[in-house]
Amino acid sequence: MIDRPTYTLTLRPEPDPGDPDGIRRLRAALKRLLRCYGLRCIALAPEAMPTAADAPAGHAGDGNGVGRPDGPRVALTRLR
Repeated sequence: MIDRPTYTLTLRPEPDPGDPDGIRRLRAALKRLLRCYGLRCIALAPEAMPTAADAPAGHAGDGNGVGRPDGPRVALTRLR
């Protein structure tokens, strides 16, 4: 059997009153990844919600974007 690479992806849902925990959007994204891109989810586990005591000062979602991960944002687009 040929070993294929696996990737780890961490997602956090943006606030949405219609889907407060983001599970509907996550399921839709996983379905699209499989159908459009051939990427199948093989493992999924929610992480514990961090508390304000766990975050360094100024990184507890203070509204200024400081708590967001560094690096480029990746947008999924369908290649034709």
